[in-house]
Amino acid sequence: MESFARRFSLEITTLIILVASAFAISAFVTVSKSVETQSRKHQQSLAPALEVIVEELVKPLHISETLSRSSVLKNLLDSPKIDEQALLLEVKNLQQEYGMQFFVASEVNRKQYNSDGSTMDLEEGKVEWYFRSKQVPQKIIGALGNRTDIHIYFDVKIFSDEGEFLGFIGIGRRLNSFIKSFERFKDEFGYDFIFVDQNKDVVLSSDTSVVADGKRVLQLQDVPWFKNIKAQDLSVERLNNIVVNMDSTQYLITETNLKGLNWRVFIINPLNSRQNETTLVFVKHAVQMLAVMIFAFIILRLFFGYVLEELKDNDKTDPLTGLPTRAQLTSQFLQIRRAKQSLSVILIELENIAQINTEHGREGGDKVLIQMSCVLKTEIREQDVIARWDGAKFVILLPATDEVLALTIAQRMVRKMINHAVLLGDDVVKVTANFGSAYKQEPNLLEDIIVLADDALYKANGNISKTIKVASFSSMQE
Repeated sequence: MESFARRFSLEITTLIILVASAFAISAFVTVSKSVETQSRKHQQSLAPALEVIVEELVKPLHISETLSRSSVLKNLLDSPKIDEQALLLEVKNLQQEYGMQFFVASEVNRKQYNSDGSTMDLEEGKVEWYFRSKQVPQKIIGALGNRTDIHIYFDVKIFSDEGEFLGFIGIGRRLNSFIKSFERFKDEFGYDFIFVDQNKDVVLSSDTSVVADGKRVLQLQDVPWFKNIKAQDLSVERLNNIVVNMDSTQYLITETNLKGLNWRVFIINPLNSRQNETTLVFVKHAVQMLAVMIFAFIILRLFFGYVLEELKDNDKTDPLTGLPTRAQLTSQFLQIRRAKQSLSVILIELENIAQINTEHGREGGDKVLIQMSCVLKTEIREQDVIARWDGAKFVILLPATDEVLALTIAQRMVRKMINHAVLLGDDVVKVTANFGSAYKQEPNLLEDIIVLADDALYKANGNISKTIKVASFSSMQE
């Protein structure tokens, strides 16, 4: 699934570049021949502008959003006891893969795990960002942090499949890395970028005079060009192509939004000798294209989220039998453990499936697996969970069920399977199987109780007197 995410991210970037290139070509055709050189310079600046924003902002945002859906992170954060070493290894691997600083903040033990191997306790009153971000309704939060070496952090909330808040996955980038990228663009094309968050704080800018320096964070109303905007222009919802006079220079101000972060993006173009109709038309088109690109990204991200959900559903269901998979069974086990219920497990192995495959082909074996899964489903209770474990093995979880009742249910299944024959062509096939059951008063790991059931199944396998054989194992304590 991670490789699919990387491919999809590459497709998004490719699509944006293609759209930008198409716009550059169409704009070139429309401009006046007399300003050909100047218009070409404007056209050539659009694609790099989009590339800068995609590389520095949209890509980290997309990566963190995708990782927040990771089943690996969810399982690590949804455990009653956090495996700290596993979390640190996970964020370290993410840093090596993507070349960015990562961290995970756990709600269970209120601790932050950084990709450099360090950790930090999230104490209320000392670590302000965690508790502030936790309360905001947005899932994605972008903010400044680390006064000694200012970073921009993209924090994405992580929720369990049941909607329970588990913590954050975050990407940190040094502020200077953004500034250098924007400065290179400014040196070549003359535009300034300013990014303002929902609190009207200037978060990013190619103009270093307005960037946070560890002592203060400038607000939008304190930016020099913003002070010179006319009152009637400030009354509109968005600043679209507003001309501002400052220090004998005119600036064209245009605005769009990064909706994923709830940020406002201002592009400041010093008109000077370029103040003509061609410049105005070009900047309008550039802003429109930027807005379309951001809108397209949001739509694609929503679509991608839908695709991930579909993939997640496929991971939960065995395509042949329609039963839950091992991964889904593990999720159900964790719910039983959280509810502090005792647990019995029945492990069933269809013994002669290999012979059936040999004599009747794979389709015959598949037909037997499908019919036997239906037989087993009819014999479980509403609270029980049956899943295909692997190959010809099935596992049934029986919460709050002692070993005596579990054995009774297993024997009922035995009678049902003995009386069920499968018609394969002209042959009537009887299925042979082994049953093993196990019980634990306080189950800790699913694998532990499965091993006990497997031992019981092995014991049943040694009983050659029956077509369907049952054995059990009970453990009252861990």
